[in-house]
Amino acid sequence: MGIAIIGTGAIAAHVAAAIGTPDALIVRSGTRRHDMPDCPALRSVAELPRGVDLVVDCAGHSGLAAHGADVLAAGIDVLTVSLGALADDALAGELTQAARAGGAVLHLATGAIGRASCRERV
Repeated sequence: MGIAIIGTGAIAAHVAAAIGTPDALIVRSGTRRHDMPDCPALRSVAELPRGVDLVVDCAGHSGLAAHGADVLAAGIDVLTVSLGALADDALAGELTQAARAGGAVLHLATGAIGRASCRERV
C-alpha cells in the first residue's frame, strides 16, 4: 500500500516512524522542516506518485481543508484525526462531494484524547 502524509510536524514524524518512510509528504508552501530526506516533499496532490492509496492527514484542520478534497477527488482515501474540522459544514460538504466524485473514503480516527482524573474531596 502506498502512503503519503500531509504535514511534517511531530504527528507526521510519529506516523512516519510507525509506517517507515512514506511515499511522499504534502507540505504547505512555507514549510521548511522536512526531516525525511528519502521522501519527496510535494506542494500539491497532483504531484503524488502513482500507487499512493492512502493519505494520512497529520497537519490538522488547515491541512485537511487545504488538501483533503483534492485527495478524495483523485480517488485516494484519506485518514484524518482532524475531526473538529468537520464542524465546518462547508468543509464537510466539500469533502463529502469530493469523496463521492472520486469513489474514495474519508476515514475518521480519534486523535489525542485527554485523560481526566477524578479525586474524591476529603
